[in-house]
Amino acid sequence: MTRWRISKGQAVDLQEWALEESGVREFLRSLPELPKSGRIKPGIYVSYEIDEMELDGGIDWPDVGVATVFAVLKNGRKKCLGEVRAYNWEAIWLSTREYDEVGDAEEWWKYVKEDHEKLRKSGAMSLYRGLKKEKKIQVEDFSLEKKLQSLNNKDMYDLVKTVMGEKPEIRRLILEWFKDSQKARRKRTHDEVREL
Repeated sequence: MTRWRISKGQAVDLQEWALEESGVREFLRSLPELPKSGRIKPGIYVSYEIDEMELDGGIDWPDVGVATVFAVLKNGRKKCLGEVRAYNWEAIWLSTREYDEVGDAEEWWKYVKEDHEKLRKSGAMSLYRGLKKEKKIQVEDFSLEKKLQSLNNKDMYDLVKTVMGEKPEIRRLILEWFKDSQKARRKRTHDEVREL
């Protein structure tokens, strides 16, 4: 346990404070909670689940995801539409797939609904369509690293946000992968400089 860790009880108190203070509670009340198991009908849902891995901030107090709005598509995939995060009873962030920070609850809710409508009309994200086409490629010809390197910043951000929204437990693995990749790049750069 580190100095910058909060308990599950404190996280629940922080959650209550953030939902009330931000003004999003009135919008989220209209949504059903995301079921934890079973087949889920397409629609828009809210999850108040607190990821226990987020309770330890390491070098500072943690910012905790206190509510996440998901769209469940016809194919059963969950897509994160928006999130509410809180930091130490001092700051609240409202974010959507397109905007890292939204000014107020009403504007945030408008973006969440617009995004849900776009997804509902399209049936799925274009990135998923692209990945379905990739399935035709032979497994031995597929390089995840090359595919990831070919993505521009926006596509990479969308992919990471999608994966984190669908499987929040993967967040730690993604961060470790980025950290390892950065270390490998630094080592290659250091080796190239030494060769000069």
